[in-house]
Amino acid sequence: MVAYQEEALFLAPHVLAAIDQKKPEIARLLALFEHHGDHELFASLPGTGDFLAPALLAKFGDDRERFASAASLQSLAGSCALTEQSGKGRRVVFRQACDHELRQIAQPWAKASVSQSSWANTDWHSLREHSRSSSHA
Repeated sequence: MVAYQEEALFLAPHVLAAIDQKKPEIARLLALFEHHGDHELFASLPGTGDFLAPALLAKFGDDRERFASAASLQSLAGSCALTEQSGKGRRVVFRQACDHELRQIAQPWAKASVSQSSWANTDWHSLREHSRSSSHA
């Protein structure tokens, strides 16, 4: 631990300066989000908070016809399983071909919604019984 004390003391002011530079940009983005026509919709989603709601809006976009079904959105986010089958073998794998930014937004949102929404909590518990881990559920 002592070995990293000098590095921590050197890096701390740089990290604080970076945070101070980000604060006005974050405030500007939040103001833009609050004035968007879909603000109420995305802000009302359970567990989104100040950062996930604008990120979801940015990834979903304004086109209501973009996703024909929930499955098409799940495929893009890489949150639905992919079944590979050949001969007698069959395996279910994590989808790699997806929008990784959307996945990085959707997964924390899913985790946050479990504590904010009773239906998400119920769904998660029913899926968790058959899953290898919490993340898979």
